[in-house]
Amino acid sequence: LMGGAGLAALLSLGAIEWLGRRPRVGHDTATAAVLAAGFGLGLALMSVVQTLAVGRQAGLESLLFGSAAGMLPAEAQMMAGLAVLVLAVVALLLKEFSAVAFDPDFAATVGLPVARLDALVALVCAVVVVAALPIAGFVLAVALVVIPPAAARFWSDRAGTVVAVAAGLGAVSAFTGAALSAVLADTPTGPAIVLVAAALFALSLVFGRARGLLGGRV
Repeated sequence: LMGGAGLAALLSLGAIEWLGRRPRVGHDTATAAVLAAGFGLGLALMSVVQTLAVGRQAGLESLLFGSAAGMLPAEAQMMAGLAVLVLAVVALLLKEFSAVAFDPDFAATVGLPVARLDALVALVCAVVVVAALPIAGFVLAVALVVIPPAAARFWSDRAGTVVAVAAGLGAVSAFTGAALSAVLADTPTGPAIVLVAAALFALSLVFGRARGLLGGRV
């Protein structure tokens, strides 16, 4: 299942990159179109699998909605390895990623491979989403990719600081959400983690030192 999820992520990434470079489409439209089409296709295939005599849909629901309690040690080890890989890529290419993100024209002028760096960022995001599937599920994994960086942006204008704060917020969200899920009965882990992340985003929005509604005025 994880291998299939990874393959689907790579195919979706290729489709987004190809559509995003078409005139009058853009990456935002391409991302929305591929995401909607892929999710619809997945639900349709899930309905087909339910009618088959073999295989059934064992494990598919956990990929959609997450199942941290049923996570195997091998899955935890795989996620740890992927985390180390992602951290290494970000640490080695942070300056290049920042240049492409904030001024792609300048990045192209100084000779940076903008298209390849864009594709690498998208690939890293795909790896993170696939790694988060056993815990949070597909929908909530996407939220975990978006919320911590968005919250970190309220605290600093420096790329390195934003990355560090985003990592910290993600770690706090994961630990606190998992702890609440263990303490409170009938509280699923994935939604608990995302709700904690959303609460941290709200606090950052108000009190963030760089762009917060209150903190930014100081």
